[in-house]
Amino acid sequence: MTVPIAAKDLGGASKQVKAAVAAGAEMLELRTDYLENLTALLVKKLVGEGKAAGVPVIVTCRDKRQGGVRAYPLQLRIEVLAGALGPAPNLSISNMKISCLRRIRRRYWLRCRRTRMPD
Repeated sequence: MTVPIAAKDLGGASKQVKAAVAAGAEMLELRTDYLENLTALLVKKLVGEGKAAGVPVIVTCRDKRQGGVRAYPLQLRIEVLAGALGPAPNLSISNMKISCLRRIRRRYWLRCRRTRMPD
């Protein structure tokens, strides 16, 4: 079962992650559009908590028109989702809306090319 994590700050989200894992969550959906003062670093910390607990993580940052809680600008949402991926994919599943995917794909592809390990 996938459990959504929807809190307004890091402390609340951390508590929700721990409670969800303790209750037997098989996967977490980090609803980052709920977070106040959203940054890519904040999301990386939450992803790290989910990974440390050993559960796959989905990161979403919904646009207000798509049911998001806060009206974060597109550029920030892209940075958050691309930042959650890290230099190489570190999420089991990444759920991105089609409206953002084209922009993220190019940025992420360029990041992967710059950090590719030598053969």
